[in-house]
Amino acid sequence: MCIGALRWSGVRNMVYALSNETLGKYAGFDGLMSSRPLLPSPQFIVTGPILEEEAAKIHAIHWSKLL
Repeated sequence: MCIGALRWSGVRNMVYALSNETLGKYAGFDGLMSSRPLLPSPQFIVTGPILEEEAAKIHAIHWSKLL
C-alpha cells in the first residue's frame, strides 16, 4: 500500500534508514519484503540503509514498548 502511494504520488527518490533484517529483529517478525523490486530503476532511486545504528536505537525503544 505504501509503495503504491509512492508510485502514484510522483515521488521518485526514497531514502530509508533501517534494513528489513534489522527492523525484523526489533519488531519480532521475519519475511519483510524489500521495496527495491517494487520501485524499479531508472524511474525510482532507492537509497539506504543510511544511519542504521541511529535508527536501530529508535526502533529498539519503540518496539520494546509494544511487544
